[in-house]
Amino acid sequence: MSLAAYVLTIESIEERVTDARELVDYMVKLDVAEEISVFPAIYWKDENSIIDFLTRHPEHTFSEKNLSQCLMGQLATTLSHISIWRQLLNSSHEGALVFEDDMYISDTQRFTDIVTELKQKPELEWVRIHLHKKYRDEALRLKGVGLFADDPMPWGFATYYISRAGAKKLLGQCYNMGQPIDWLPPLMKQHGFLDSKTVTEVVVEHHDFEGDESELEGRDEIECKEDKLQKSPSTVWTSPLLAENVRLYTFVSRLTKMRQLKTEGITVLRGVFDQDEVVKARELVLENRNLFKNTRPTPSAGHLAGFHRFPALESLHVRPAGNPVIGSFFQLFFESAGFRTIGLSDIDPPPISWSTLMMSKTEDRKWESNDTNRKKSS
Repeated sequence: MSLAAYVLTIESIEERVTDARELVDYMVKLDVAEEISVFPAIYWKDENSIIDFLTRHPEHTFSEKNLSQCLMGQLATTLSHISIWRQLLNSSHEGALVFEDDMYISDTQRFTDIVTELKQKPELEWVRIHLHKKYRDEALRLKGVGLFADDPMPWGFATYYISRAGAKKLLGQCYNMGQPIDWLPPLMKQHGFLDSKTVTEVVVEHHDFEGDESELEGRDEIECKEDKLQKSPSTVWTSPLLAENVRLYTFVSRLTKMRQLKTEGITVLRGVFDQDEVVKARELVLENRNLFKNTRPTPSAGHLAGFHRFPALESLHVRPAGNPVIGSFFQLFFESAGFRTIGLSDIDPPPISWSTLMMSKTEDRKWESNDTNRKKSS
């Protein structure tokens, strides 16, 4: 069974790179894997790297609630582990050992025993190798079961093993994600979707903190707790909310909307028009009700072939068709700068509904973005 070992590190932080290379060199001497290398993390301060990764892999999306709550560092960490899983599937290896850069092997003999055992158990899909201090005692009580036991811990990606089958399953769940990435294995285990285990011995550890109290002043209070204290501070907890970065938040949110449109046939782009614009549009329609043909016995069932055909209503066509937010969304959706509106609308006042049909110039496909039968429309 061929294994890879990847040490995830932020290449722009020298101390982290040094620790990562030392761990790689040590594992090379142990000869525990066929490929052992430093793997570049996606750093939250480099938002272009986030955009570049998601542009290449737009299928990885997040729930609106998650996007509103998650930190920039949590987003970057999620994408970093996803990129490792994709790397494994693009390789010839059957599995991979994944380390964060501030880890070291504390029990060499038992660590190599675990690697040997992993190579003999191809059915294992995900195994926690680092025992978090907060949940360690619970895992150690399972030692009598053997090297591997059912995983009792809810989170922690400091060091783990993942097989090709596990990577495929995890990637298959990396859309509309509602929690941080390290909640995914226990949730999948709970629902019977993933064969995940934990080791029952301490074989890897974080490098110990070697400074004094003054060096903790710049850290988030979470990282000053005894069960989280380590040599290098995490960049996650001190990172800002994703929602505070308007450019990146808008980009990631649109990818979620794109997936929804492709899979469900409908999506809502929120906040494109403010409430005043919506009110004025509704008033304009009501002022021109005489233009609408009555198509059903109900007096309010008026029909209009297209806003652009009537000077009084043309602005209702121009506003969505010429809106830069809608335009950039369709540009991403069609993977092209070329699309046009054919001006189709179907409106029954009141309430107002609006729909427009966009056609890609480069691909002969049509999608209708509609918000019909809604009392409030943007």
